[in-house]
Amino acid sequence: MTKANQSSHYRRRQPERTPLYQAIHQHLSGLTQRLHHEGKTLPNFVHRTFASYINCGQLKNGFARLYCKNCQHNRLVAFSCKKRGICPSCMARTMTQRAHRQRQEVIPNVDVRQWVLTFPRPLHIYLAYFPHALTEALELFIETLRYHYQRRCLPHSPHPPELYAIDHLHAYYRPRYPHDIGSVTSIQRHTDALGLYPHFHTLSTDGLFVSSAPFQDESYQPRQKEKTAIFIPADQLKQEDLHDLLILYKYRLTRRFIRRGYLRPIHLDCTPEEQQFNLYWGHEPPSEEEQQLLKCYAASKNLRHAFGPKAGEPLDLDMSDDTSKNHYNAELCATYQGFNFSQKSLLDFVGRTAQKIFSSRCRHLS
Repeated sequence: MTKANQSSHYRRRQPERTPLYQAIHQHLSGLTQRLHHEGKTLPNFVHRTFASYINCGQLKNGFARLYCKNCQHNRLVAFSCKKRGICPSCMARTMTQRAHRQRQEVIPNVDVRQWVLTFPRPLHIYLAYFPHALTEALELFIETLRYHYQRRCLPHSPHPPELYAIDHLHAYYRPRYPHDIGSVTSIQRHTDALGLYPHFHTLSTDGLFVSSAPFQDESYQPRQKEKTAIFIPADQLKQEDLHDLLILYKYRLTRRFIRRGYLRPIHLDCTPEEQQFNLYWGHEPPSEEEQQLLKCYAASKNLRHAFGPKAGEPLDLDMSDDTSKNHYNAELCATYQGFNFSQKSLLDFVGRTAQKIFSSRCRHLS
């Protein structure tokens, strides 16, 4: 057998030989018993995820038998846990399959730009604990990006608007002249060191899709699905555009959080100029499970031990490697009151990389 055939030959995954599997298998029961003696417990989904990972890739827990009629060869493929968060194999498989689908069926063949948005430290635990607040932040982020491309691209459209106010474009112009951006967002919840750090990685078309059909009726018509559209690419991005966009997003996010009740005033008798706000965590005390989850969030955010005899002590991490730190292009990065906004023109790089990874995995499994 040649070396090429050996590299493409299927080899059954053996997670029980990995350090991650051995650490969880040896210490999970001890951790559970210690927490039980202390009157504490981890969230149920954490226990289910650990239990699923322990059974992942084990033939004794179920498998599929594959048989070839031509060569009469058969092999056994163990069932996978298909969970997120712990299992490296299932997460990598899901990542490559999703990237391949986005490249082939979702992302159009136009220039694509990556936008990275990070939040101030006081919002990290809050956004991770309240998913509806994180959803609101993402929805407003896409709306802000849409407004950014509206101002840059609509002047070159067949029917440019008279006003570029947000309310006018959203309520009046967009229903009559359909247009939009294409975007895909990956919500990252941690850093390379698994520290709690929710932020957005958004791939958006570097331009605007507008309807090519002529406008005929002056009366209000609900927006319908357009079969014909043209793409208007955006002009070159400047540093001041990023800074203005970040200020606009921070201002709109503050207003929305106040309207939704996520931010509430400290003193009701103050003037609007002197008023200060705090994050609202609810009027009912958290349950035991929620308290432990918040404790895990706080420890992860500060890179400290959450449980055990070293609870509260810093983790022993080697942070001397400069490659683990984030490096931003200073010319295309903006920071404002704890918010950070950076971008990178991707063109077709993401799609080509995902396709190569997916093809290599297919060859490995063939």
